[in-house]
Amino acid sequence: MKCKDKVERAFESRMEDIRTLWKAEDNKTEDLGSLDEYGLGFDYISAGTFSDQKAPYWRWQLSYGGPTEEFRMYENGDMEFWYLDWFDGACVDVEGDDYDIINEMWGEHMRDEDMKELK
Repeated sequence: MKCKDKVERAFESRMEDIRTLWKAEDNKTEDLGSLDEYGLGFDYISAGTFSDQKAPYWRWQLSYGGPTEEFRMYENGDMEFWYLDWFDGACVDVEGDDYDIINEMWGEHMRDEDMKELK
């Protein structure tokens, strides 16, 4: 199966976890841990980092290796969820309530002066 066949299910699974943590007291549950520790990292990816990449973005990387799952937040406000696995990849647009949750979580960091220095 190709990534395009898996991306919707992966997105829904990740968002189910994130919604649960977002609504939980202190943003943590016994099963999932803490929202602050969900994922691997948050970083800025400059334009041209990858050969086919035109625009810079902020990346919240949730997993790496096989497969990789990540949210990409662009300066124009667009947001995507990517599912990547060995020379294949697919994305879905993040919209509505899911967009609002991710934007509220990370929007503060994307505007933080210390993070802007990465650009």
